[in-house]
Amino acid sequence: MSGRPSKTAAGFPAESRLEFHYTALSFLFPERVRFRYMLAGFDRDWVDAGRAARGYFTSLPPGSYRFRVAASNGDGIWSESKTPWL
Repeated sequence: MSGRPSKTAAGFPAESRLEFHYTALSFLFPERVRFRYMLAGFDRDWVDAGRAARGYFTSLPPGSYRFRVAASNGDGIWSESKTPWL
């Protein structure tokens, strides 16, 4: 052992943390914007992120994933995730 973290086949550290940052605009009530996210291929349902504009994942097994995020406005109406990231 070299004392360094082992690497996955993709070259990432085996115990790495994946972090997504996102945002939504609301000119009338920015304090009411809420988020939810899902990593398709890993999460079974949406994760309620509240007002936090980031999602964290650790120890993901090798695979194919798609990150989705949605925001709600001051009336609680959720957007559709139009731009999934691979």
